[in-house]
Amino acid sequence: MKVLVVAPRSGTKIFPVGLAYVVSALKAAGHVVDCLNLNHTFDLNNACCRYDVVATGGLACHFTDIKRVVQVAREAGATTVVGGGIISSEPELMLRAFQADYGVIGEGEVTVCELLSALEKNTEVDAVQGIAYLSDDCFCMTDARKPIMCLDELPYPDYESLGFRKHIDTFKPSDLYYLDYFDHPRGYPVVASRSCPYDCTFCYHPLGRVYRQRSVDSIIEELGQVVPKYRINVLEILDELFSIDDDRLKTFCERITQFRKTLPWELKWGCQLRVENINDENLQMLRDAGCYNLSLGIESYSGNVLDSMRKKILPEDIHRAVHCILKTDLRLQGNFIFGDPSETMSTAEETIQFWKKHSDAGILLGFVQPYPGSELYRYCLQKGIICDRLDFVQHHLFDIFNMTEMPDEDFFRLRMEVLRVDYAHSRYALPEKVEQNAITVVCPHCDKRMTYRNFAVVDSGSVLFSLLQNRLLFNKMMYCRMCGRRFWVRSALAHLFTVVVTNMLKYPALAIRVMNVRNGVFTILRKLRKP
Repeated sequence: MKVLVVAPRSGTKIFPVGLAYVVSALKAAGHVVDCLNLNHTFDLNNACCRYDVVATGGLACHFTDIKRVVQVAREAGATTVVGGGIISSEPELMLRAFQADYGVIGEGEVTVCELLSALEKNTEVDAVQGIAYLSDDCFCMTDARKPIMCLDELPYPDYESLGFRKHIDTFKPSDLYYLDYFDHPRGYPVVASRSCPYDCTFCYHPLGRVYRQRSVDSIIEELGQVVPKYRINVLEILDELFSIDDDRLKTFCERITQFRKTLPWELKWGCQLRVENINDENLQMLRDAGCYNLSLGIESYSGNVLDSMRKKILPEDIHRAVHCILKTDLRLQGNFIFGDPSETMSTAEETIQFWKKHSDAGILLGFVQPYPGSELYRYCLQKGIICDRLDFVQHHLFDIFNMTEMPDEDFFRLRMEVLRVDYAHSRYALPEKVEQNAITVVCPHCDKRMTYRNFAVVDSGSVLFSLLQNRLLFNKMMYCRMCGRRFWVRSALAHLFTVVVTNMLKYPALAIRVMNVRNGVFTILRKLRKP
């Protein structure tokens, strides 16, 4: 069959990895497959009419693009197939919202090929596991498909068809936090495992609940094909959890070290680990193997909140991991997220006090969000915190909800206090020099001076937007290339605003008014940008 795979816009430099795996599977099954990446073009109308099937998918944040893709494809007479976490988390709700012909639940590589085979042969689709569809407005869902246990058997993802070369040729070090090690980063997304063996309340695992890992041989073989081809210098290991096994970690470090020696350029990589994996020996091994960035799920410093989240870690584990990393030049990526149902002003204060004492670690502060499919999402539905599921996905996906037992007034005070502490204690630097494509700054941690070239403090826009925000109002997160610590680089005017707001946050009602004015200014600036 002739198939068009459409990737929705990401809004960032995140590549549609899941769809790239589906493209490979469809081609291996003998289908004629073309691709359209809406991050590069939005010309749908002329494309969809030439295909038997139009397939797309993504997460809840891709709702608008997916809905438009399905609408245009249906008008063109194509059969529509939608997959990804947005369908798997809410199959009936989303299938009805999109009016798509078929939804793919969970992993898509095998399912979509079996579905297209049934459509091509004009046989019943009921035997295809892992799909959903509407029949005479009646929602139907077939038996769940078992997870793909041997990930090595899957063909490597077809990034090329989705415009990967164009994707990396436009990379800037300012695009994503893990790219600013290089002036000209060229990042390659790697999937080394699927799902996670843990069951945190705020997580949803769109690829199923069974944790599976690729062999190190398979990973290195893929890298051997793509790293020289695209001159990759950053590996983005996108796993929910890269490893729970020190032996696997050691094997990978040994193999990637050997592979890096074959390259005439520097290759860096980062991964996601749990705090239990962090010790001095492992960190030295990772650093020697070219690892420069570690993402840790820390979430809270309150034992009660960690238990409520089902994190299966202790505050002492977090303390040890943070102190171990701070002794190195490895970058730490982690977040404290307030607002779990068990959160109180007392538990929040435990986290805030630890964060203030370790502000040099660069841990970000935020609030937990009830993503569709997660236990927190189900909790919000049960408690009536989320009343309209479709409206939530369309308009309130990133809103902060009071899921605690605290009165709304106390929860509001907590929000203001977290913001105040963040503004008052985060490390920052005023730039020494801001040019069109470069910024020179002295690290507030190690006092080393660095110039980041090919760097944009905000995305490019109109001349007026660039003048007002690039030069006057920017506030950009970055990492020091020497010590690995995170800090913010601010214009003088943005710093002045931060100081004013920090003091006003002691008076929440006044602070909210100031923040509303600030948000209004940035709304106007965004409208001045080129479309």
